[in-house]
Amino acid sequence: AIDFDKLYLANRNAALQGADAMYFIQAKHNDNLNVALASNLNFDLNKDQRLNMGFQLATNKGMHYQTMDDLLGASVYHNINTYAIGNYSALDPEVQYDANHPNAVVREGDRFGYDYNIFVNKANVWMTYAADIAGNTHAFVSGRIGGVEMQREGKMRNGMFLNNSYGKSKTAHFLEGGGKAGAVINLGHGHSINGGVGVEVRAPQAQSAFVSPEMNNDFVVDLKNEKNYSAEIGYQMQNSWLKANIMAYGAIVEDATEWQNFYFDDINSFSYVSMTGISKEYYGVEWGLNFKLTDAINLKTLGTISEARNTNNAQVWYMSSTKGTFNDANDNKPEVVYNKNMRESGTPLTALSLVLSYHKGGWFIDLNGNYYDRIYLGYSPSYRYSYS
Repeated sequence: AIDFDKLYLANRNAALQGADAMYFIQAKHNDNLNVALASNLNFDLNKDQRLNMGFQLATNKGMHYQTMDDLLGASVYHNINTYAIGNYSALDPEVQYDANHPNAVVREGDRFGYDYNIFVNKANVWMTYAADIAGNTHAFVSGRIGGVEMQREGKMRNGMFLNNSYGKSKTAHFLEGGGKAGAVINLGHGHSINGGVGVEVRAPQAQSAFVSPEMNNDFVVDLKNEKNYSAEIGYQMQNSWLKANIMAYGAIVEDATEWQNFYFDDINSFSYVSMTGISKEYYGVEWGLNFKLTDAINLKTLGTISEARNTNNAQVWYMSSTKGTFNDANDNKPEVVYNKNMRESGTPLTALSLVLSYHKGGWFIDLNGNYYDRIYLGYSPSYRYSYS
């Protein structure tokens, strides 16, 4: 538990000596304003063929900033990067979070530390052609093409990047699109199969496109479109005592970009980590089965057994909030991060559910059991750099 009495006492003692707050509560804001315009056109070519098409225009303004929520009894705090003091003198401009307003006093509710906007504009057009074939097959093919542009606007001039943090960055442009084809075949007597394949080239997410957005306008080095290849096949069966749906899928992702920001105890600083050129694979089986045991009793089972992991060692760029250089252990060149075979975190890769249901005469009784396994924690790239 946090002893707030001691925190208040430490801040009041600091105030008596004219020092800044030693402890405080900050609030991180990630506000978004999104405006979108979309239109769809659907019409039948004949009784067996349909064409759907449309477009979408969207713009998003992401407003990211930090405010002082509670000074915890302190009287004053200044907008200074205290992590950098030691590497730089307290009088050097590098320690200023906003060199346009040096040594600004921060009161409760004021913005400090960082304040920036990210603008993302998108335009997409898409089309789907679907047809019923030979009376038992429904097939479709679809595609889309679009463009994405993104830009950062800094509201503070960070002292470590005096010429590259305030105002608008350059604009990154991406051409994206893809296609998918699939079919459902009715085999008769309650049996059917379906499948599909897809290819997509997708712009990186805005939150991963900047290497240290809290500090400067730099885009990630070697930023590329993400490439996705996917396939799936499924089987469905329905009769008087069983409803079954089984699906197998696989996907490959190439040139993915990921970004992390965390406090790194080893360097007593926040670390900004950008990983590029990541390849991943996803595959697994999902199922849903509903057995009708009697008129009143059903046994249902849902589940998935899957895999989701990195398949290569990515390139990594990193920096700390105490210095204005990247990869200072390797002369500003990208390192290799040994993250091959690291799993996706936070989601069970094995999940099973069993439900026994009794529904009759106004009575509804369900007995549920769930099992989860292979839930991986997020790995720390900082211990996997090639120089370590």
